Amino acid sequence: MDSIQSNMNSNKAIYYRNKPPYICSYFLITWYHGKLDRAIAEERLRQAGKPGSYLIRESDRRPGSFVLSFLSKINVNHFRIIAMCGDYYIGGRRFASLSDLIGYYSHVSCLLKGEKLFFPVAPPEPVEDRRRVRAILPYTKVPETDEIRLL
Repeated sequence: MDSIQSNMNSNKAIYYRNKPPYICSYFLITWYHGKLDRAIAEERLRQAGKPGSYLIRESDRRPGSFVLSFLSKINVNHFRIIAMCGDYYIGGRRFASLSDLIGYYSHVSCLLKGEKLFFPVAPPEPVEDRRRVRAILPYTKVPETDEIRLL
C-alpha cells in the first residue's frame, strides 16, 4: 500500500490528494494595487484595453475589504471580497488567499458567463502591502523601538 492509501482517513493525506490545481504562488502577484478608489481602478483597466483584464485593490470606502475589478466585454465590474478570519470570500465561495481566488477564476470557473480572468494589470509602481494589527488587550510601547509589551 502506498502512503496515500494507508493514510486515507488522515486529513493531511486527503488535503494533499485533493489540492486544487489552481493554487497560485505568491511571487506571481502582479495584480494587487493597494488602496485605490473605484474611478482610478476603472481608468487603469480601460487603459489596459483587453477584456479579461483585472486587478485587486483595497477598498477606499471599507478599509480591510478588497475589491476585484474586472474589465468584461461590455464594461468594468467590481466584486466585493470579504476578508474574514484569514480567509477571503467572494460570491459565497471561500479561498485561503487572494492568489487562490485569482487562480480559481483564471483556470477553473468563469467570473461572468463565458469570461475568466486573463490579463493581470500591474500597478504603475510597486505596492507595499502592510497590514495593520489592532490590539484588543492593554499594552505599553517599549521606548525607542517598534515593540509593544502586553500587560
